[in-house]
Amino acid sequence: RLHLDRDQDQAMVAGREPMHFHYKVSADSTGRVGGLDLSVDMDPGWFLGDSVRELSSAMASSDNCYKFQHFVARRNVATTHTPHTTTMRAPGKMQAILASDVIMEHVARETGM
Repeated sequence: RLHLDRDQDQAMVAGREPMHFHYKVSADSTGRVGGLDLSVDMDPGWFLGDSVRELSSAMASSDNCYKFQHFVARRNVATTHTPHTTTMRAPGKMQAILASDVIMEHVARETGM
């Protein structure tokens, strides 16, 4: 049996699956968000593996706890010549939740909040 700490574990499994989030967001001058148009590109490495399930999980969490009046999300999986990443706890959710919080911080900064 092999017991690794988290740093060793992450190095061994090549880390979480890379996802790139592109977005357009609308907000009024008070910072209230009206809509979000989100596109998610995922790089699972050299083969698809569980990427469809992981990306579906990310899409389900991509609006996080925010109640957008209008919400559109699109996804794309593109294999590359890189090592395949391994499914980890909460596959796709961590990246999606982080992305939605980054978007809200962007809105807050732009509206002076």
